[in-house]
Amino acid sequence: MVGRIIKSKKGISLVELIAVMAISVVVTGAAMMVLFSGSRSTTEGTEDFGSHSNARLLENWLCTNLPNADSISVGTGDHSHVSGYTMYFTGDSENSFVIAKNNVPILNISGIRDFAVSTEAVGRNQTFRYRITAESGGRTYVLSGGVVLNNISAEHLAIPSEIQYNQSNLGYITVN
Repeated sequence: MVGRIIKSKKGISLVELIAVMAISVVVTGAAMMVLFSGSRSTTEGTEDFGSHSNARLLENWLCTNLPNADSISVGTGDHSHVSGYTMYFTGDSENSFVIAKNNVPILNISGIRDFAVSTEAVGRNQTFRYRITAESGGRTYVLSGGVVLNNISAEHLAIPSEIQYNQSNLGYITVN
């Protein structure tokens, strides 16, 4: 009887082996897809954070320094003769936007694609409107808003239409 049991015991057939291998390949492939998509999401999140933080850095400076400014002017060409705070693009490939005080850079923000400004009269005050477009890793982030200028009346400042600054329009904005 023991001899019969040993003789009747079969091994794994080739078809069963191929089926198990196919199932394990599918399961492994699915696990790898989940792993790589998580890695891609992390990379995209990091890029988003980079462009958001660059735009927010510029916005924070505007919100901190513009409300108490005595004057704001815009210009084109050479800005080396200008005193006070000056904001401008450097014209380099990094889309560097510089904020300088008396022509000494105090803040260099990379990844800013363009910066658009205008003013709007609100009662007796002016509102400085801005739109910041930042890019990082091919992804774009746009941030817009306004800052009420406490010390500049509506009669003394007028940017009648939106002015857009970028790498091809290298004007500057002066804040005193």
